[in-house]
Amino acid sequence: MFPIDFKTGFLVYLVLALAGLGAVLIADFLRERRRAWRLSEAHLCRCPVCHHNFILPRTLTSGECPHCGRTCHASRRR
Repeated sequence: MFPIDFKTGFLVYLVLALAGLGAVLIADFLRERRRAWRLSEAHLCRCPVCHHNFILPRTLTSGECPHCGRTCHASRRR
């Protein structure tokens, strides 16, 4: 082996640690990019009478409020 003084050893350790941290950050960035937001399979409904929020399946456009029983329409806001 060849001799390494303290300064060189510390520099090598620091470079390797920063390279490892950079690799972890790049892997995390790529993982988050692959797991993008997906649209929900449901609509959010808000009862105009009792202001109760509930979820309807995407196939339905209106439903009955589970709190007061009034028919409510799904919001179409994006």
